[in-house]
Amino acid sequence: VKYLDRHKSPMLPEPIYMQDREGRFLEVNRAAVEMHGYSREELIGSTPELLAVPGRVDLEASKAAVRAALDGQPQVFSWWTRHKDGREFPREITLVRGLLFGEKVAVAMVHDLRARLDREEALEASERRYGTVFELASDGMLLVDPDSAEVLSANRRAAELFGPAREDLVGRELRQLLAPVEDDLEGGQAARLGEALDAALAGTATSVSRMTLRGVQDQTRWVDLGFSPLEHGLLVSVHDY
Repeated sequence: VKYLDRHKSPMLPEPIYMQDREGRFLEVNRAAVEMHGYSREELIGSTPELLAVPGRVDLEASKAAVRAALDGQPQVFSWWTRHKDGREFPREITLVRGLLFGEKVAVAMVHDLRARLDREEALEASERRYGTVFELASDGMLLVDPDSAEVLSANRRAAELFGPAREDLVGRELRQLLAPVEDDLEGGQAARLGEALDAALAGTATSVSRMTLRGVQDQTRWVDLGFSPLEHGLLVSVHDY
């Protein structure tokens, strides 16, 4: 940002503030007025302290960021701001150096963080629900690294099926863990398992039915296997008969 005309800035959709080295507002646009509920006249000459949420903003750090931007070092940071009526909002601030009537100013552009925070909170809630389902599933469940094909996590039922404690399953190579028994009662099981694993690790959901593998205490178990690619891993379900 090199120059922002005071007559054009009202048309910009995001709140814009121009500040001097002390942080005082020299110019603001219409979006800034609408976001805070203060008039332009109330904002001009004031400092970020007017808009900061007490206890949630480091004002000295904010002033330092303004000075750094004026020295040519762009700044990006989170900031809690408030409306004139007391409502509080999380925002992301981008500070760059600009010119206002030939004078160097810090130009602050404000981005709404609420939508992003809502998405993050929804993701965290989803992960908590997923963790509960994973742990309490009636089938054995394994979370696998898609690059190394090693087990990252196992649920209670998986430990019951395979024998070792779940921490002993972590780090095991999936192809070895699910290897069919030596006599390969069905014939071609190893090949079917390999094809299914290759497809799943490449991102395609697949399944294999009527597999025999070695379970706890070397017992032969008949199982169906399901492979579900996730964003950061591979989920393997083991259903025994």
